[in-house]
Amino acid sequence: MTNAEDLIRRGDGAFAEKYDESDVLAALAAAFPEPLSATEVGERTGMARTTAHNRLEGLVEDGPVATKKLGARSRAYFVSSAAAAEALRE
Repeated sequence: MTNAEDLIRRGDGAFAEKYDESDVLAALAAAFPEPLSATEVGERTGMARTTAHNRLEGLVEDGPVATKKLGARSRAYFVSSAAAAEALRE
């Protein structure tokens, strides 16, 4: 689910999302090899933390992003390989 602040109104009156997975992947690739939290991804892209979290979780399921649990309520996200990070930077 996307936060209302991360939506824009199209010309036909319907809402569209401001951000997509490529924004998240670009932030992770730029930070590689350092992992980022959902909050940090949100800060780097301008999206809400919850939107960043949802996008990150989707990318973990799809494979290009890996995650590691750091504490009871904390996760770090990172591009799953150096080759993937380099490809995303291009």
